[in-house]
Amino acid sequence: PAAEGGSSWRFYRSRQEVRQLVASLDERGVNERALKRALQAALPQLRLADEPAPSPPAGPWRSEGPHVGARVVLHFAGVGESEARVVRYLPPSEDEPALWHVEHDDGDEEDLEEDELLAGVAKLEARPADGLQEIEGPFALWRNGPQPRGARDPPLGLPA
Repeated sequence: PAAEGGSSWRFYRSRQEVRQLVASLDERGVNERALKRALQAALPQLRLADEPAPSPPAGPWRSEGPHVGARVVLHFAGVGESEARVVRYLPPSEDEPALWHVEHDDGDEEDLEEDELLAGVAKLEARPADGLQEIEGPFALWRNGPQPRGARDPPLGLPA
């Protein structure tokens, strides 16, 4: 949770949500007008979490299989959580376990074993139904509200 009286960070994961945001921005405000124009310019190039992944390369990886298309949440120590979509499945071989290839919403990719995949699915299912997340980490300590007289925070609100 955000510090008392501070901000909490949220994000949009679908093109429809971003379009709704753009439509709600007021052209009369300098900052809102600039944000609206920047989002309108960037929207065609964005690949958002609700959109299908590009076609997979040929080879032993399959674009259909268990959990393909599922969303997962993975935790990275010191960084936080990242959402991803399962885009390919590699069936087990005689000496190797099955793997699932995921593409993170930020563009990173990785292969997961079944226990990692199932933990990521469970973490996503445990989230609130509205989908809005509070992000925890040093950046969440930034406070936009007034500070007590004489209080000094480290630069950018990061812990000292």
